[in-house]
This record gives sequence, structure tokens and C-alpha cells, in this order.
Amino acid sequence: MITISSVSRFGESIRKIEQENRKTNEGIVNQSTILNDKLIEIREGVTNQSTILNEKLIEIREGITNQSAILNDKLGETGEGIVNQSTILNDKLTKIEESLVNEQYNINKVEEMCGYIREGINNQSKILNDKMEELIKGSTNEQRIINDSMRRLITHSESQQTQMNDTLSSIATTLKDISAKMSDVLVR
Repeated sequence: MITISSVSRFGESIRKIEQENRKTNEGIVNQSTILNDKLIEIREGVTNQSTILNEKLIEIREGITNQSAILNDKLGETGEGIVNQSTILNDKLTKIEESLVNEQYNINKVEEMCGYIREGINNQSKILNDKMEELIKGSTNEQRIINDSMRRLITHSESQQTQMNDTLSSIATTLKDISAKMSDVLVR
């Protein structure tokens, strides 16, 4: 049977259980409050981090947009520079080509003039060779004529020398005869 002391112990045990239950509930409430506070702090931290990340992403997007705009401007300037350089190079190449064509024309003209000069020199050389041959032939003829004249003069001179010698011999013989006759006349 149930006694008072048992009931009392049982009541005591229930009170203890209730106290323990209250303490446990208070502990749970405290832990729940602490967890809620921590969750609130975590949410606020996540919200702050999300805000910061969103701000950073916005700044990154703006930076990328600015860099893209700068790169596009630079690419546009580079493209214009390339077009300008290409135009300048094409102009230079056109001038060089025209200059080469002019130089080739001038070279052709010079070659043509050199051809004329060569022909002129060849003609002059031929004329000079012909004149030299004529001079040599003329000189040979003159030498032959002079030689013939000299032979005639020598022959004539020799003939005159022979005649003079004959005349002198004749005079000498005549003088001897006259001298001998005079000696004879004087000696008698």
C-alpha cells in the first residue's frame, strides 16, 4: 500500500523532476536564446558579407566596364593608327614604285643613249680606221713616189757624176796633151 512517506518521496521526486525539467527548460531557453542570437549574428554577418560582396561585384563590374571601354578606345586608336600607317605605307610604296618606273625609264633612256654613243663610236672608229688605211696607202704611195724620185735623182746624179768624171778626164787628158805639147815646144 501506499504510504505517506512514499507519496511524499514520490512528490519530492516529482518536484525534483520538475526542478530538473525547469532547469533543463531554462537551459534550453538560454541555449535557444544564445543560438538565436548567434543565428541573428550569422545572418547579419552573411547579410553584411553579401552586401560587401555585392558592392565588390558592382565595383568589379564597373572596373571591367571601364577597362573594356579603355581597351575599346585603345583598340579604336590602334585600328586608326594601323589604317593611317597602312595608308602612309601604301603612299610610300606607290612613290617608290613610280620612282622605280621613272628610274627604269631613265635607265632605258641611258641604255638607248649608250647604244647611240656605241654606234657613234663604232662609226667613228670605222671612219678613223678607213682614214688610217687611206693615210697608210697614201703614205705608202708617197714613199714609193719619193723612192722612185730618189732613184731617178740618184741615177741622174750618178749619170751626171759619170759625165763630169768623163768631162774632167777628157779635160785632164786635153790639159796633159797641151802641157806635153808646150813642153815639147819649149824644149825645142
